[in-house]
Amino acid sequence: MYTNDTIFKEHSDSARFFSYWIFTNGIVRLISSTDSSLYFLASLTYFTESVVFIREYMMEKMKLLNVVFVVFTSFILGVLCLFYRNTCERGVNGCFAPQ
Repeated sequence: MYTNDTIFKEHSDSARFFSYWIFTNGIVRLISSTDSSLYFLASLTYFTESVVFIREYMMEKMKLLNVVFVVFTSFILGVLCLFYRNTCERGVNGCFAPQ
């Protein structure tokens, strides 16, 4: 995925930060499935992930194809979180989140 695969071997701080980032985003996304008020925060994590990957590409640390995939997927998931949040707030049938 990275253009320089030894980045984590050379910089253990980068690997540690990357691990914390994945862990905190994952926790927010998992908890948002039980609390509908956190859907906005979950969508924000997806949009932030898109921006971070674009920045990584601009710094020539990542390959274009990988960045396009992650940015597109994260953007779509962020929009879906916002859409689902709005659906739950309106009380539409089929919303499985607790009110």
